[in-house]
Amino acid sequence: DCLLHTGFGEGFGLPVIEAMACGLPVVGTNSSTAPELIGDCGLLIDTVKYPKSNHEITFGSYNGVEFSIPNIYDAVEKLNKLYNNKLLREELSIKSCQKAVTKFDWSIIIPQWEEVVKKATGIDALPEEWQRLVETIQDKSQVKNVKEESGSE
Repeated sequence: DCLLHTGFGEGFGLPVIEAMACGLPVVGTNSSTAPELIGDCGLLIDTVKYPKSNHEITFGSYNGVEFSIPNIYDAVEKLNKLYNNKLLREELSIKSCQKAVTKFDWSIIIPQWEEVVKKATGIDALPEEWQRLVETIQDKSQVKNVKEESGSE
């Protein structure tokens, strides 16, 4: 199993992180947020380039972000490489899960966002309703972790 993510361009890339958290290797387009998220935990698909200049072919623009076209032939090549190499699949699966858990877990992200909000607004504490939301998310994370440790679902 793997995730084939050929988005032209997107915001943060939650489907990529969700797949990684499930231990799936990701094959994604080498543009937008995918290279940073996937890194060495998956395979990156080249984008379509102009033949003579080798510049990426892009189209449209949203908030200053141009969208890239994934090279379908390279996508097939990367999928075949993953399909035919069990050791590579296992290695990328482990790396994907480790990266998702160590970099994108809510227990890591929430404190980072708190700092960003505090610096941006100049306030020392989050508004009360935001703090309640943070506590709710943390409580759900703790319940999930306890269930995983005990082996119950």
